[in-house]
Amino acid sequence: RTDVSPSIQGELLKDKDEAFRVHYRVLATQFHCRVIGQFIRFAILDNNPAYLKHIPRLQNYLREALKDPVLKPLNDFFAAYNIFFNIEVSK
Repeated sequence: RTDVSPSIQGELLKDKDEAFRVHYRVLATQFHCRVIGQFIRFAILDNNPAYLKHIPRLQNYLREALKDPVLKPLNDFFAAYNIFFNIEVSK
């Protein structure tokens, strides 16, 4: 429940091959989407809104992740359904 700086993430991933980097990005993004959904569920069904304070951090992780070209289809989906604002994908 703490922020992980991009520099630390970059340091951890610097010696990894492209396939690992892609899998890491996809799995981390799936995890963050799932956790956001769980936190919303806890707030609504379990009447426990305390977890909602963590959603902005997870949204920031997603916004950063969606800049990766490998996640362009997910970014397009979010934009089509107005889930997030459209993120400009890196070239």
